[in-house]
Amino acid sequence: MVTVISSMGILKVLFSCRKFINMSDSLKILNVDNSGFSMLAIINEPISPISDEKLLSESKKIRNQQERINYLKSYLEKVGAYNYIHSINYLFQMLKKDEPKYAYNLIIRAQREISIFDEGIYVLMADLAITNKAYKISMECLECAILLCSKENKKQYKYINKFLEMTRGGLSKTNEDCSDNELWKDQKIKKDWLLEMIYYHIGAKGLLKRSINLLNYFPENIENYMLVYKALLLGNDKEVLNQYLEYITENKFLGQEYKDLYTGLLYFSLNDIERSVEHLAKVKNEVSDHTVKTYLCTCYLLSDNRKLFEEVFKQIPPSSDLVLFFLGCAYLDIKIETLQDKIDNHISLEISRLIKKLVQLNKIELYEYLLKQFKKLQYQIFIPELFIYLAEVFIDVGKVEKAAEILQDINHQEVHRVNAWIHRIKGNLKLAEEELVNYRKKIIESNPDYITQTQYKEATYQLINIKTPTTLPNSKEEIMKTVSDVYKQTKDITNKIDLEYGIDSSTCSKSKCTDCCTKTFPMISYTEYLYLKLWLDKQPKELRSKIYEKSKSFVKMFKENYGVTPSIIAVPTKSNFQFYPTSLAFECPCLIDGVCSVYEARPFMCRTYSYTAIQGKFYFKGCSFFKAQFDISSIINKVKKLINYNCSFFVRADKVLIDESVVAPIPVWFATKSLETATWKAKYTRLHNSIFTPWFNFVTKFYQRKT
Repeated sequence: MVTVISSMGILKVLFSCRKFINMSDSLKILNVDNSGFSMLAIINEPISPISDEKLLSESKKIRNQQERINYLKSYLEKVGAYNYIHSINYLFQMLKKDEPKYAYNLIIRAQREISIFDEGIYVLMADLAITNKAYKISMECLECAILLCSKENKKQYKYINKFLEMTRGGLSKTNEDCSDNELWKDQKIKKDWLLEMIYYHIGAKGLLKRSINLLNYFPENIENYMLVYKALLLGNDKEVLNQYLEYITENKFLGQEYKDLYTGLLYFSLNDIERSVEHLAKVKNEVSDHTVKTYLCTCYLLSDNRKLFEEVFKQIPPSSDLVLFFLGCAYLDIKIETLQDKIDNHISLEISRLIKKLVQLNKIELYEYLLKQFKKLQYQIFIPELFIYLAEVFIDVGKVEKAAEILQDINHQEVHRVNAWIHRIKGNLKLAEEELVNYRKKIIESNPDYITQTQYKEATYQLINIKTPTTLPNSKEEIMKTVSDVYKQTKDITNKIDLEYGIDSSTCSKSKCTDCCTKTFPMISYTEYLYLKLWLDKQPKELRSKIYEKSKSFVKMFKENYGVTPSIIAVPTKSNFQFYPTSLAFECPCLIDGVCSVYEARPFMCRTYSYTAIQGKFYFKGCSFFKAQFDISSIINKVKKLINYNCSFFVRADKVLIDESVVAPIPVWFATKSLETATWKAKYTRLHNSIFTPWFNFVTKFYQRKT
């Protein structure tokens, strides 16, 4: 049965969701009373809005350029940038000279709505910068484009090389650069931020591969080596750091002083302190800033060489490295009287990372001494977040009791959050709930609007990839075993996320909410369908019949209201909305009496929903109940871990099973009783969605009778 709700029905649904008597106190305190899914089925809505190609074609028919510009502006402001890259590019070309500010904002909007990882956005930005003689900005944009561009994308490289030649020509005329004018004054290109986002997006190995392409393409920019090094430290992947070290030592463009510098830094990160000192000592007087001395000094601390540490420490101004300043004062027992400026959280985070390095080096006496010194010198006054990060370090290395000890006598709202985490690890769920309530109360008391302020705010998510075989087996049985493993990994990851962030995995049942099963339409692959179908075949006939009848009801409704049969879609496709309306919603056929009847075999999207983000966009994919829990999970830790929704395994598995990669809403699959017929439709779906549709439908009916 398809749920179609009137405006009065919408109000009833919203009001009925306001009281959740089974909610835990930690959930109630968030004051989230609905899922956030206000989009319900709107019958007779067009299957898709005007396409990018159609919009572009219609705009070109307008002879007056200003009218053409206004037409495109009006439409794109109404519908957004997503799926309209060609129209955006056309409008941009008309505006880049006379309306550069609007052109810039158009690009930024496209980046936000389409993907922060689209190299074409940076190419457009370089085009805008060149048009307005901002050649330094253009160079930075082109570096970002190279960082993102696949080597196979020859067309994009052609544009990059063209603009690079123009940029270098402009930079040779130093008096003509306008990179500091009004347009670009507060809009600097953040290459370090992009490198971080790439790491969070594809991990350390993918980051290194892209970074080496950048370094090879722009060997003259020495600063890039340090930016890449710092981004790789986020993952602290020893294999990747060794690969970067190998690249540095074999690099033909770097001078020997820079080879020694980066070799020393990389050995430091690999915990080879002796070799790090050997290389850094060679260049301590050759590199102008305090980087070398700072790392040398830290090496002496890690090796507990007080004499050499003190000698170099005195040569470094406190303001040049506050991390070293706080560590040095603790190590040498120097009392800090006052500090004029507020200390940023990242100082505490970096200190905690160095303590973790001591733990990894098994320097027990030294890190125990420093931990005592931090409290003796009252660092909780200057950098209270330090003790939160330190507790997280010891939880991470399995020393939970030490983490609890560190938090004693620390007055910080996040103490409750970390204590709740510790209690969950120990299995003390009642104490964990009490601490979580105290933590959330303090956050909301200090800022009553915190949840509403963060609800629609973009966040940074570290995407965790599901591990799957590089080469998939050829047999259906082996692929189904791999699906089981993917689902097990998903469960393990969500359990760890629950443990760390205090996410209540039973939120749906406690809130009595089934909106994700009634107001969305998950698209699942053939592989997911097959796994679910094989599981269902072992279940009672009554359940199979209910799912089949509800699926048939959906297909019938769709035909009556949209005049077409709902499709299985071959991927990749430009947009699913070519085949399904954006606001389509229906009750999942597997939802029986308000409960998922196939929970054990549910598809990947259902398993990861509210624990995942969309690749390339970093948008949380889930409901308001879960979003609020993630938003408040930590105030000082801005990066949250989520599962990467774009798991390529299902695309690859489809191609092994049926030589095609496809998706469709759940009822489209289960409206067909026969597995053989569903497989036929999936395998030849491109024929169905083409001029051969009548022939395909005729052959399908014949095939159904035969099977």
